[in-house]
Amino acid sequence: MKVLLTTPNLEKAGGVANYYAVLKRHINNEVDYFTVGSRAVGEGFGRRWFRLLRDYRNFRQRLNKGDYDIVHINPSLRPMALMRDSIFLAMAKLRRKKVIIYVHGWNWGWERVIRRYFRFLFGTVYFRADIFVLQSLRFKDALQRMGCKKPIYVETTAVPDESFSFDTQAFKATDATGVSEERFNVLFLSRVEKVKGIYESIEAYRILKEKYPFVTMTIAGDGSDLKNVKEYVRSKGIEGVEFLGWISSSAKHKAFANADVYLFPTFWGEGCPCSVLEAIAYGLPVVTRPVGGIIDLFEKCNVGFMTESGEPKELAGLLQKLLLDIDLRLEISGHNRRYARDNFAASHVAGRLRQVYAEVLTSR
Repeated sequence: MKVLLTTPNLEKAGGVANYYAVLKRHINNEVDYFTVGSRAVGEGFGRRWFRLLRDYRNFRQRLNKGDYDIVHINPSLRPMALMRDSIFLAMAKLRRKKVIIYVHGWNWGWERVIRRYFRFLFGTVYFRADIFVLQSLRFKDALQRMGCKKPIYVETTAVPDESFSFDTQAFKATDATGVSEERFNVLFLSRVEKVKGIYESIEAYRILKEKYPFVTMTIAGDGSDLKNVKEYVRSKGIEGVEFLGWISSSAKHKAFANADVYLFPTFWGEGCPCSVLEAIAYGLPVVTRPVGGIIDLFEKCNVGFMTESGEPKELAGLLQKLLLDIDLRLEISGHNRRYARDNFAASHVAGRLRQVYAEVLTSR
């Protein structure tokens, strides 16, 4: 079995790139990678189109030279990505290749536009694929409402296997405060964007800190709002907030291990966010909103608190419950570690992806 997989640059930050970077060592023998999308920040219009035409040429050459059984494409539900990847899909089908379409997130606004104005066109192009993979049962329902009759698999993102060898409780024990009533660190780790709930997170933290001065907050990640968020914290005089910027490897281990709760009140059309699964793997209770594949996680088990509200007072109240009940935090922590190890470890997710590859080869 040989697979040609289109991905963003695996060196770039982002959920899709992170997903395949984590899985790479577990599927490397079956998969060849083909980079699509921007290669540099601030890519101009002319350069973008030149790069896209070059990608199509190189993709055609790879198809002609490589004896591939499957082409695995990862579009997002956005106009430019759908138009770009429709060409890759058509080129693969012209060569009679089996095609998997994996949509990692969902854009409900564009889904409504497609259903209203472009359902026939979308179906004519994309329903030529053999199998779809999505990250939420709600995305599956939506795709079926759009007329999809092909098999649809629901999958999660992945956490590196080595995350489970990292003893968070032992790490906290090296701190003089350890796990106690006088230590509570709130972690926000994501792209620093308004739609990810960063301002609601900071306000919830500010409310909590007014009652419990020992509370601290760590913000990890880069993004278009990072500069504005730093200025917001400074102008409001909010103390105890540490900005780490974009982190990986040992710095990410440390950030998760130092935290007592993961706060992520996102409003974005998430799939199954890697950061949420990583937080669960590190045993952190999660406080979040019912978005995308996050809903499926909470329906399968209780990994923390999920609320429809994005109001800081509501979020602060949920954080306070966890702050005041150490036994609850420890109970959730142990449960989350076990649940993540059994379901989100990269080796397990890669095994399930290989099963999808096997299924598509036998599909009619």
